[in-house]
Amino acid sequence: MVFVGIRTYRDNVGNGQITFLKAFAVGLSITLISCIIYVVTWEVIYYNFLPGFWDAYGAHLVQKLTASGASPAAVQEKLQQVRKYKELYKNPFFNAALTFIHPFPIGLVITLFSALVLRRKPRPKPERSPVPES
Repeated sequence: MVFVGIRTYRDNVGNGQITFLKAFAVGLSITLISCIIYVVTWEVIYYNFLPGFWDAYGAHLVQKLTASGASPAAVQEKLQQVRKYKELYKNPFFNAALTFIHPFPIGLVITLFSALVLRRKPRPKPERSPVPES
């Protein structure tokens, strides 16, 4: 969406021309808006539809670690980490921040790449030669 958004902006608003900084600003705006929508969606899903997420995840980890032959100490260590994250995720701001940093770096890289590829400097207008009078 970032690439298409920058290209559309360049072609429709910039008359086929866009600087790197303007393309970067457009791409960053698209990235930020999509990340915010992603965070809001996750917050709604997590707090309203997944109340036992960390308990289910912990049980899954125990089963997976036990099947792989991990020691009871290793299993307990992983469970302790799950309990720590369960406690941290109770804070909606921490939850939102951690959720935001999942897609943002990828969007930033795509924005940089798209801005480099799609930039077009304004073309100088050709000078008109004076028309000789007869």
